[in-house]
Amino acid sequence: MKRPQLFAMTAIVALCGSCYVSSKNPLSSPDTATIDSQLLGRWKSLQENDDEILSFAPKDKHWVEVRSSEVSEPLRAFTTRLGKESYLNVHGTEPDAFIIVRYRIDEADRLQISLLDQKAVEKAIENGEVQKSSQPQDDDSTILTAPPAKLRAFLQRHASAELFPETSNYDRLPSPKKKITSKKE
Repeated sequence: MKRPQLFAMTAIVALCGSCYVSSKNPLSSPDTATIDSQLLGRWKSLQENDDEILSFAPKDKHWVEVRSSEVSEPLRAFTTRLGKESYLNVHGTEPDAFIIVRYRIDEADRLQISLLDQKAVEKAIENGEVQKSSQPQDDDSTILTAPPAKLRAFLQRHASAELFPETSNYDRLPSPKKKITSKKE
């Protein structure tokens, strides 16, 4: 299956089907996560022929709800900061599964989202740098089993274009104007 150009966050598991990397563990504990206020809002895809709109809204003090205009079901995510890089730990549709997503918001207020490259991760697994599940998968997905500290160390060593070669870009949409109504006396 051809890997989609990112992202349809809420559809990632459904769209990628058999070609994604997930992890049994997040990069950090959601209990210590803080919401990145820069991420909140609505974002329009800049991909050609793609009208997707992503929205990020606080769910509680640690989690955000992620919605895609392409899929009806939202997902939950929380952020982890490693050095200068920001990541989303997207809670997948399967229990105890997280999709690790690197994101950046540049000076032009453009959201850049990148998924882990499956081939680069498989190469790291072969080199003994990170562990994957020994359980046979019904598809071609890769499920990492490394504990959070080892995942963080792995990403800090390799947070490069090799692990995150594809980027999807989104422009921030203006906040919808709220209607102001005056009380009639």
